[in-house]
Amino acid sequence: MNSVTSADGTRIAFDRLGEGMPLVVVGGQLCDRSVTGPTAERLAQSCTVLNYDRRGRGESEDTLPYAVEREIEHLHALLDEAGAAAAVMGDASREGTVPAELLGDVSAPPSCSAARGTTGCSM
Repeated sequence: MNSVTSADGTRIAFDRLGEGMPLVVVGGQLCDRSVTGPTAERLAQSCTVLNYDRRGRGESEDTLPYAVEREIEHLHALLDEAGAAAAVMGDASREGTVPAELLGDVSAPPSCSAARGTTGCSM
């Protein structure tokens, strides 16, 4: 288990898998990284995957107060850890659209795009 510290001081736990272009897997609202693990392992065949526990889940801390902007700060910390060319992948929940909207033009590396999928963790 690796970790990064976000701008608000929250420690975010993640696993780094594979080699290649970096990709951050964003799990559903009620999931920890064990749920997205199988997808991350499949993507790691062609990418460097950062599979993380969102704040307050799994091994990540939960610094109050909560705000969507804090989740975006956590993603930025992970993107910095992965490298400037990192991509974000949403999972099965509304959060799949939040990173794309708030981070701007971020897309999956071409070698990973065929492996997109969801793990079925939603409400």
